[in-house]
Amino acid sequence: MAESKGSVWKWVGVGCLSVVVLVLVAGIAGGIWIYRGVRQMAREINDPEVRTSKALEILGTDSLPEGLGVATAFAAPLGLFEVVVLSDQQPGPDGRCEGFDDQGLVYIEFIRTGRDNKDLQQLRDFFEGRSDDADALRNAGIDLRVEEMIGRDHFVIPGGEVFHAGQRGKIRFGRETIDGLLGLEMIECANDDRIRFAVWMNRDPDSRTPVESLDLAGTSADAAAVRAFLAPFSFCAEGEAHSEE
Repeated sequence: MAESKGSVWKWVGVGCLSVVVLVLVAGIAGGIWIYRGVRQMAREINDPEVRTSKALEILGTDSLPEGLGVATAFAAPLGLFEVVVLSDQQPGPDGRCEGFDDQGLVYIEFIRTGRDNKDLQQLRDFFEGRSDDADALRNAGIDLRVEEMIGRDHFVIPGGEVFHAGQRGKIRFGRETIDGLLGLEMIECANDDRIRFAVWMNRDPDSRTPVESLDLAGTSADAAAVRAFLAPFSFCAEGEAHSEE
């Protein structure tokens, strides 16, 4: 699972860049059907209107959280994986995402394979408090360093459940490594075998201040705020379709 999910996570850093090379390679090596799928993915990445529409579709919502726009959103051919990045800092004229000012959200979803079961158990151990081993996160391809655990939560959503871990740490976003308050969410849906992660990030107001001295209310490290933030999204919508263009 580390290899498959790691490869998905790398797309977060390049999602705002041109995928012309991918289109050309797909046309040569994969035939016209794959070519069309990659070409559609390029449109989703580079066209702001298509990008926003795809983000709303993947997240299962009609509107985005206040103050956040779509930095990138796309679905790989064959429904292999889907990625959404929301940021309070929009892409520049060159289409590059430099990160975010105060908050952002990364959502990744991909096909689960039989060999993922062991890694998923390690992740459940982490999210449910039986382990603080951050290697489970790195094995899942989540490029962050946990410096301090803040709290955990578990709650039910329509069609599934969310495992939350609030942390202080560092996360790599595109070309930037950010000190932040991180709400890491593992989402499990009852009606399919896909794997879903969301990371809601806020910049750390002062990384030198002890967590117990920070006001965490309303941040990604506040379990109640996480529930409210995720409430508009329908991650486990019954009968949801995944793009296979």
